[in-house]
Amino acid sequence: MTRTLCALVFVLAGCSATDDDDSSALEPRVVVLDDDDEGDDDDATNEGTPEPEPETLLTECLEVEPNEAPVISGETITLDPPWEDSTDCGVVPAGPGAVIGMRGRLGHVLQNTWEGDNDTFRFTTTEAIYPRVVVQWDPLVGDIDARLWCDTPVGYQDAAGGNLASTRQPESILVTEFALEPGVDCYLFVVAYAGAVVDYLAWLEVN
Repeated sequence: MTRTLCALVFVLAGCSATDDDDSSALEPRVVVLDDDDEGDDDDATNEGTPEPEPETLLTECLEVEPNEAPVISGETITLDPPWEDSTDCGVVPAGPGAVIGMRGRLGHVLQNTWEGDNDTFRFTTTEAIYPRVVVQWDPLVGDIDARLWCDTPVGYQDAAGGNLASTRQPESILVTEFALEPGVDCYLFVVAYAGAVVDYLAWLEVN
């Protein structure tokens, strides 16, 4: 009888409940975008200013799926390389110029996380370089993050010092924080933190 009365009163004035839907309005809303979603088009107005792309890439590497790195759930952190599924780009030719370009598509975006699609590339250096690094995507809205992990005597370190994971559009650094020594293995990690499904080009450029 009490439930029936509550239901009748709810129609007129509403009854309190322990599970208040209004509380969920304060929680962040996660939106998933996929390659085949009609909602992929991003209407945001904060479009970045494109970097001039190199006219020539000494070597070019296209992603081959699967090539994901393991991301820790709920964090913007990956497990350390090496990652066996990475697209193998081989040996980077000696510069100067854009010594390597890496292309891919982030086809699954989980907003405000790293838990959507991510891509990784592996390459080996042939000379000691402090390259400029750029990650640029199309459409140039949203937020793509990247990390450049290279092997060192103390383990894999981010040669970009975390500076490819910011709100810049595109992501770029003028030079790496330490030299990529000859014969060193490096891994580039690229992921969409927010925005639409995108195609991207990442390149390393040596003066």
